Amino acid sequence: MAKRSKKRRGLGAYSPSAPTARAADQWRVALPLALAIAFALVLAVGTAFNGLYFPNEQLIYLLIVVVLVVILLFAAGVARPFLREPLDGLVLGFVGCYVLSLVVAVHPNAAIQAVLLRAMYFLVFWAVAQLTARLPRLRPVLLWGLLLGGAIVTVIGIGAAAGTIPYPGAFLGGRIYSSIQYPDSAAAYLAATAFVAIGFKLSEQRPVVRMLYGLSATSSIMVFVFALSRGAEIVFVPVALFLVGVWVLRRNWALAVDAAVAVVIPLLGVAASALPYTHGLREIAAKSGYGPLLVWSALAAALVVSALLDLEWVRLRRVSVRVLTRIAVGAGFALVMVVIVSVVTLHLGRTIFARLGHLSPDVYNAWSRIRWWRDALRIVVRHPILGVGGGGWAALYHSVQSYGYFTTQVHNGWIQVWVATGTVGLLVWLGVIGFGALAVVRAFRQANDQDQVLLIGVAAAAAMILLHGFLDFTLEIPAIALAFWAMLGLFRSWSLPVAAPQRAVAPAQRMSWAHGALVVGLVLVTGLASTQLASQRAVSSASKLADDGNYPAGIARFKEAVRLDPWSVTAHLDLAELDAAAMNIASDTASYQNAAATQYAEAVNLDAYNVDTRVSYASFLESLGNEAEAFTQLKQALTDGPFLPSTYEEVAIAGVDAGLQNVVQKDVLNATEDLSYVVRLRARLDEESARVPAPARGHYANPLVPTDPAVDLSVGEADAVFGDWSGAQKMLTPLLGTPGQVGGEANLWEGMVLQKAGGSGSATLLKTAQIDLSSLYAGQLSIVKDVVGALASSS
Repeated sequence: MAKRSKKRRGLGAYSPSAPTARAADQWRVALPLALAIAFALVLAVGTAFNGLYFPNEQLIYLLIVVVLVVILLFAAGVARPFLREPLDGLVLGFVGCYVLSLVVAVHPNAAIQAVLLRAMYFLVFWAVAQLTARLPRLRPVLLWGLLLGGAIVTVIGIGAAAGTIPYPGAFLGGRIYSSIQYPDSAAAYLAATAFVAIGFKLSEQRPVVRMLYGLSATSSIMVFVFALSRGAEIVFVPVALFLVGVWVLRRNWALAVDAAVAVVIPLLGVAASALPYTHGLREIAAKSGYGPLLVWSALAAALVVSALLDLEWVRLRRVSVRVLTRIAVGAGFALVMVVIVSVVTLHLGRTIFARLGHLSPDVYNAWSRIRWWRDALRIVVRHPILGVGGGGWAALYHSVQSYGYFTTQVHNGWIQVWVATGTVGLLVWLGVIGFGALAVVRAFRQANDQDQVLLIGVAAAAAMILLHGFLDFTLEIPAIALAFWAMLGLFRSWSLPVAAPQRAVAPAQRMSWAHGALVVGLVLVTGLASTQLASQRAVSSASKLADDGNYPAGIARFKEAVRLDPWSVTAHLDLAELDAAAMNIASDTASYQNAAATQYAEAVNLDAYNVDTRVSYASFLESLGNEAEAFTQLKQALTDGPFLPSTYEEVAIAGVDAGLQNVVQKDVLNATEDLSYVVRLRARLDEESARVPAPARGHYANPLVPTDPAVDLSVGEADAVFGDWSGAQKMLTPLLGTPGQVGGEANLWEGMVLQKAGGSGSATLLKTAQIDLSSLYAGQLSIVKDVVGALASSS
């Protein structure tokens, strides 16, 4: 029996041994840890790719997140029932608001992309909440992902400023844009990561580790400062006061002083970064070619000074345990450092304070944002309930703008939510913010001292992103938005009641109807994202084939792109343009012509407010000789974009062409209507130009050009057809010396006017025009002669 028993003990595969159980437990811990690391990388790496601003990168990222969520759901299991907290329902409801807005979306493709983005935010929120609810010790791992993201943005920004990292658009005009591509948003994100680092630092007792977190904060703050973002600097101050004020309200004076010093030290380190530029070293470095080394040495100087100050502060904290003494030592320490560093960095202070000194509602950057917000509210008034769908602002703002600016973002994330999802979506968004803040309060009340300190640092980071999102489009940059929604997931799990550790159970035993719905949603999101991504790749492939002259293969690929994503305006428009190009060289002209017309019409239907799309369609119609329909499309384009000077030119030319065509066809009524529209165009252009507010003039978003030669030429031509000789000469005479086609046409029409009015010099003008426009007008001179004065004589 003993021998038999021994043999049975040797059959480990059939016995429930303790090592096997321990291995299973280790797997249940290791897998969530691996997932936490993966999600930390998701939060970090996206910052290196333009902040995930472009759809192709967004879709790839979404599919990666879906894979991680599936692993979490089916392999790692779930720790807490889902949709048991109001915040869960609100975050999911926020996605639902974007889904609901699809019904009224003015740009379906952009609205679908907005839904997919919000689905990704929800999945990150849910995954972070689940992981950290199951294993609270995973919270630092995810937060380290934010610090890594800050390090990536910092290194790219400093490297671009030094010229050692060739990242396009990362350093422009003396400002660091980094990989986020927008200095204001980059500054807000880096300030947020700095607050996370400060939270870690304040919760840490080991001096060396505290110093490392301090270095992370200093590097982020350095690029934050040199992004020269007034909006981020303004928001930074109240958030820093919140970080300190929490401990003042709780009368934890020692921690309040420690928090204040933790904020001041990185700023002092950044001030010290100007040390390498003193004593003429900047000029020497520029002449010797050591400029890049100087920039990196500036970062090194900031880090060294920050590290020394951190270590010195640790020593000074031990001088006395009395609070008043510590406050005095801290204040004196900060004052001395400020004075010493500022002496050698006056030029840095001048740069920053000069920008802050010019801060007022009258400064264009501030004034323009207020104008954009007001224009956005005009869209809200027209679509108050469900909004206009994601991407609705970019589609509609030309039709409501108060002057001729160009921006695809409202520069206020809260109002942009209102525009996209209406009042329903805004209320849900406010609910998310409110219950997120409540989760922070609940978490703070039940957390231990160390977790409280870290929690306040993370809350400050979330507040930095949220408040700056009210001044800019920070929340519309997915890499930054992911950080915010991940922090919201942390707050959700942090606020849950602390329960005794439980042994993990099989995922199948913990599934619920909510998780079943989540699986269905994952399938839908995956399918939609995959088809959109495949469509984008088909468009890219087709464009290459078209560039190589392989029109049939390119058309086939574009058709595939349209089948995969029938809402893609780009695919329809590119297919239309390629069909139109093939029409000119193929024997089967009619089929290509019909195909191009169909695709152009579909593109206009999907993007009805896009001026450029309508202008492209009108150009195609003009190439077919359909001047009347082309003019109709261009008039609508002018209604949708009244502040685009190029549209006035297109409308004026098309109106004259349509009018002349009707004159030749003896359609006096339509000819009169078309040409009268052109005649009024000059006055309309002047009126719209006069409406442009003074602060907008002279900036990159220039108002309408008060005198557009092409518009004046067309108005003069229309006056000539009506027989208004004085009005025609008023428009045409100033253009006679203009080089190029405008001058040649002015000579032609002025000659006709003088010939009809009995003036002198008509023969010379006509001869000059015939020479200047021989290639374009040789066959049309007789038509022009017959047309001029036709309406006048017929009336």
